[in-house]
Amino acid sequence: MFPYDDQPAEDFVPAIPPDDMDSPGSSPATSSAAASGDSSSSSSPGASSSHGFISSGASTSSPAPQPRRSLRSTKGVPSPHFDDYMALGVDTLVTPTRYKDAQGDPRWEEAMGSEFDALHANHTWDVVDRPTPDTPTVGSRWVYTIKMNPDGTIERFRARVVALGYTQEHEVDYNETFAPVARMSTVRTLLAVASMNKWSLSQLDVKNAFLHGDLDEVIYMEKPPGYNVGRPGQVCRLRRSLYGLKQAPRAWFEKFQDTLVGLGYSQSLNYPSLFIKTTSRGIVLLLLYVDDMIITGSDSEGIRLLKDGLQVSFQIKDLGQLSYFLGLEVSRSAAGIFLCQRKYISDLLGDYNMEDCVPVNTPMELNLKLSRESGDKVKDGSQYRSIVGSLIYLSATRPDISYAVQLVSQFMADPRTDHVAALYRILRYLRETKELGLLFPTSGTTTLQAYSDSDYAGCVDTRRSTTGWCVQFGNSFISWRCKKQNKVSKSSTEAEY
Repeated sequence: MFPYDDQPAEDFVPAIPPDDMDSPGSSPATSSAAASGDSSSSSSPGASSSHGFISSGASTSSPAPQPRRSLRSTKGVPSPHFDDYMALGVDTLVTPTRYKDAQGDPRWEEAMGSEFDALHANHTWDVVDRPTPDTPTVGSRWVYTIKMNPDGTIERFRARVVALGYTQEHEVDYNETFAPVARMSTVRTLLAVASMNKWSLSQLDVKNAFLHGDLDEVIYMEKPPGYNVGRPGQVCRLRRSLYGLKQAPRAWFEKFQDTLVGLGYSQSLNYPSLFIKTTSRGIVLLLLYVDDMIITGSDSEGIRLLKDGLQVSFQIKDLGQLSYFLGLEVSRSAAGIFLCQRKYISDLLGDYNMEDCVPVNTPMELNLKLSRESGDKVKDGSQYRSIVGSLIYLSATRPDISYAVQLVSQFMADPRTDHVAALYRILRYLRETKELGLLFPTSGTTTLQAYSDSDYAGCVDTRRSTTGWCVQFGNSFISWRCKKQNKVSKSSTEAEY
């Protein structure tokens, strides 16, 4: 059950005392921004007594449960379809990491052919002789991914030629690299506004977005594996940006920005990824996140003209009504727009063998205090850091776990057993509440309301206080954060103000 297979759970989680047993309960009606009302102590992904855990309702005086033993006559005999299942899993889900691993597979061959077609159609490079033997070049390689549908089925196999940008030198073959992306708070605000005004929400995707950017620098790249155009020893002189180049995101954004301005859109000063156009018919808003965009507004004719204008400059895929954006599930009803991450939670629990863990009703124990020295050292903290990173992204739709995630994220450099126990407590809470999310209602006012609070000297190690705040647009939760203060406060009044 415990995902660290190379060592027992006792290395991470101490035994739970008999008077601190967890018991699964019903899902709470509302999300809470901080843990409250749960006397259960937590520390484990499961409840096996061999790991020092006590199951719900267990008595310390009862005899240890005996392991169940199979009475099947076919015990230990694999299913007759075992080989088929194994072949299917290996054949369809293993992603190659090298070109030679993808060779011979018709699905990856087709994906690589499509990539070359797109590169040629975009005139991404010219094959030329190397100017001088000392001319610096960047390397290239293939990157393979399997793009999945929201329901877990395979959408398509994708292969991309990427430049090895880590070989580039500043002020030699690149200069500026910054490109803005939309904040999650901006995404939530846009959805809240669209819900309140009952606007439609369209989602578009740009095919091979980074190939559209124009380069200001002269860059030579080694030919990618499998590309046999030209003579041996020749190189590719890049005419357009390419995935992997340090300046590729900036080049793409500048190209898209120029296109939108040419269509009469203005760029938000505070949110550079938000483009707005107002006409006599109404308003159109476009929010860009790298190559994914959301379009909404009251001007349906303006939305149609925008899509047509984008098709002239780029290969646009119209994904229809917004339903899945950056791992966020979006559904609409008469009540409003509902935003959640059910699939993301299910995948996270599955990755760490937590689908069948004992659920709890709060993300952390009441009055939990953690310090840098809490518990014993963990041999490998890489999985701890990976889970915390996933939880940080999950906080985009779950403000109720923000404080708990903020707490466990303080110990990523040197996690200990007590920190691991608190981390897995959050996963157990998510199993109980995976259906929770954010509702942006169709009714309500358009006023902004902000709330904040702080503890006093809550950090055991530094005695610094932690501040939490949230912002509502009408009845919609659009922004929140929990953060440790930079300085030590001298009083609770100073901590709050």
